[in-house]
Amino acid sequence: MTSVSERAAKYLAKYLKKSNKSISLKKFLYKIPEPGKRRKRIQRIIYGIYTYWDLIERFLQSAGLVNEKKKPYYMVGAFRVLIDKWGYEQLRKQLGNILHDDEI
Repeated sequence: MTSVSERAAKYLAKYLKKSNKSISLKKFLYKIPEPGKRRKRIQRIIYGIYTYWDLIERFLQSAGLVNEKKKPYYMVGAFRVLIDKWGYEQLRKQLGNILHDDEI
């Protein structure tokens, strides 16, 4: 059995592949075929990552991890590591603090 973060990474990769076909994030999240609480957790993780997409992409570019050909795969891998290491709530707090520091 896979963890919620692994499933979220898999669905995020699927969304990135379908994003050229102009499917909205809301519609995509609604159609995730997972049961109950697991579905809600996956939706929250994907929405949170998509919210902070530009900030995380900037971190990856500064670390030199982004290859333009394989960019979505690196992004999904990095998000997965971040989620596993800190958990979704901690990650949201960390990125929120960084955003507020940048504004000052």
